Amino acid sequence: MADADLYSCFTWTFVLIVSFGIRIASIINTISTFIKFFSLTLIVILLLCFANYDLRHFDFWGKASHLGPIPHQINSTILTTLFFFMGIEEAIVVAAHAQKSFDVEKATVIGYLICLFLNVMVCVLSFSFYPQPEMAHLNDPALAQIMGKDVGNWARIFVNITVIIAVVGAWLVATIITT
Repeated sequence: MADADLYSCFTWTFVLIVSFGIRIASIINTISTFIKFFSLTLIVILLLCFANYDLRHFDFWGKASHLGPIPHQINSTILTTLFFFMGIEEAIVVAAHAQKSFDVEKATVIGYLICLFLNVMVCVLSFSFYPQPEMAHLNDPALAQIMGKDVGNWARIFVNITVIIAVVGAWLVATIITT
């Protein structure tokens, strides 16, 4: 089956799910969000357990690696950041169906802060497995290779499955937004 056929099948499946109602699509998105949250939490715990805390070779600001100014470094991590913050945009779309707008605002802020915390933890702890120059040459998703190095092959597979769930969840969100 060609990639285009697979993409088409996924797209039409999501259109079908959304056509059954926003409630069913929201339930599926909620399940996907919980899976991503618990997966990322487990990944952070594993990174904490298997990290090499010998930070003598740790170049936190990227000066030794010549990474450029901090704003440039932040800008270059946008794709990785999107992985963590997928799902928050769906809250805006589904917010119209909420009984209290205050609940949506509170949930969005809490969700954002949790995502920010997980993102920072994964990014910083990853440096205890590989130095930045080596990390820059890892294939995507780099986190899978980082986890596979010391945690084991099962962790690499786990991260890859989590990425697939995140992408499928984001695809569903995009379908909800466009309908």
